[in-house]
Amino acid sequence: MGFQSYAGLAGLLIVEDDEEADLRLPASENELLLILQDRTFTASNQLVYLSDGMGGMGMMGNSRLPVGSQFNLMTLKVTESVDTAETLSAQLAVKRKRIPVTNATRIRKFELSHVMMRGFAINGRQFNGATVADDEKVRLGDTEIWEFRNNTPMPHSTHVHGLQFNVIGRDNSSSDRSWGGLRQGLVDTGWHDTVLVLPGETVRLAMTFEHFDGLYIYHCHNMEHENSLS
Repeated sequence: MGFQSYAGLAGLLIVEDDEEADLRLPASENELLLILQDRTFTASNQLVYLSDGMGGMGMMGNSRLPVGSQFNLMTLKVTESVDTAETLSAQLAVKRKRIPVTNATRIRKFELSHVMMRGFAINGRQFNGATVADDEKVRLGDTEIWEFRNNTPMPHSTHVHGLQFNVIGRDNSSSDRSWGGLRQGLVDTGWHDTVLVLPGETVRLAMTFEHFDGLYIYHCHNMEHENSLS
């Protein structure tokens, strides 16, 4: 699965809806899409899959840029000036209030761990279809704090389906200092559906379960980890 996922991630999936159309943003020939990815290519421009055989970081390339590095992406040449009557919306989005939490808000804890010869696990369990454990049942309409602790030697991009959450805390007091450069680039403000949890870190998320009752899948967004870290 690793190589197929790795190769498939080389493209771009465009999602459009009526809300975006109402914003009157540049579109069609006036829209420029850019993909930034870390990939390794051979001399003949073929993708190289860097798997370590243990479900590791095969999706990443072999280059590393120090924090704050400057590099050239492309050169744009403007050949024509065109008059247009198009105008942007005065407001692109309405600011959403953060999810309120108190000392009484339930805290649900999840430990990301390594399972010898089997990959990774969440609270000692690996993905088991639609089976829901007793400690994974949430009442519709409730707000909870989900606390993810990474007890593995690699980062995990933790993703929750069906909602967006606020990052309300990040404790890296026991994390590996070698990840300090990556940590400087993290943005925890605003609304998220995915959060990066570095080795040794504990990250706390505030989320409200609303709009529908059913299964809310949560997993590591590293494709090589999804079958176990779900």
